[in-house]
Amino acid sequence: MTIIDSSGAIPAKARAKYGRRLTSEDYNNLIHCKTVAEVANYLKSNTYYNDVLSQLNEHNIHRGQVELLLKQKLFYDFDELCRYESRSGNGFSKFIVMRYEINQLIQYLILLNTGKSREYIFSLPSYFDNYTDIKLSQLAACKDYSAFLETISHTPYYGVLKEFAPKDGKTLNLAAIENSLYRYMYDQLYTAIGKHNPKSERNEIKKLFDMIIDFSNIGKIYRLKKSYKMKGSAIESYLLPYGTVTKEQREALCSCDMSEFFNLLGDMHQFRNVMKNNNHDMSRIPMEARYKLCRNKIYFSQNPGVVMIAYMYIVGIEVSNIITIVESVRYSVAPEVIEEMIIH
Repeated sequence: MTIIDSSGAIPAKARAKYGRRLTSEDYNNLIHCKTVAEVANYLKSNTYYNDVLSQLNEHNIHRGQVELLLKQKLFYDFDELCRYESRSGNGFSKFIVMRYEINQLIQYLILLNTGKSREYIFSLPSYFDNYTDIKLSQLAACKDYSAFLETISHTPYYGVLKEFAPKDGKTLNLAAIENSLYRYMYDQLYTAIGKHNPKSERNEIKKLFDMIIDFSNIGKIYRLKKSYKMKGSAIESYLLPYGTVTKEQREALCSCDMSEFFNLLGDMHQFRNVMKNNNHDMSRIPMEARYKLCRNKIYFSQNPGVVMIAYMYIVGIEVSNIITIVESVRYSVAPEVIEEMIIH
């Protein structure tokens, strides 16, 4: 895996794409839609999602179709940017493909864990077939973990996942599987970053990923403490071993009582600005912090790799927002509640 070079075309293209993002007015109109069809039609008529959603049948719009098409556009958007990478061909696309592959593996394993693996065929991203060595269409036919492992035996994920084969009819430890897959991905990424030149660009790319992982880790610590009453080393085993948080800081966050958690975060320079003027809503803080960080990088960074990575995360949040709106509208959630659920 190699990281992108210093081509000026990449920042220009990424910023041009960023300029077409949904506006506050768009979000306001979307959260006030009454049906999924209204959401889809608004996106088709008023936003740059019109091209990918134009194939929808207005009289028979399904939530799953909308989500699949949005993710398809997201992937093609990244793929188009990767073509501007001149020195290493599709180097950065390897990281993007790996993220998508891991997402698909996790999605399948969630279904397998609940005895619904055959349903994977309905969310199969056929547009992704030409970019991956995983035979995605074969996953839906796998009835158990052994068959799943055989299907992915030719991929690097086999070595990561073979140790998670369930015993004595137990269910899969999905949290541990997800953590191991992402740890493998970031191991590959950080190795590639270490080989990137010039050094100034390498350091900025690493710092951006370090901060993104910091936000992910604090969100995970909070969820494991609050929902599963976990503490100490039990939590640490689920964290990614990267970021700017020191070993001592991480241990303190993992071991403290919930009453101390936010005070500790506020004392850490990495999170001081994030903790200001918020209501300690950890369902929002990590993604909101990532959004603000990446938005800043799109505007001010001169590093092509950083601009591209920042754009990747920003547009990913936008698609996540739309999916949240679609799901909320489907269940008649009040607009003011939806507004609190999205990041923009």
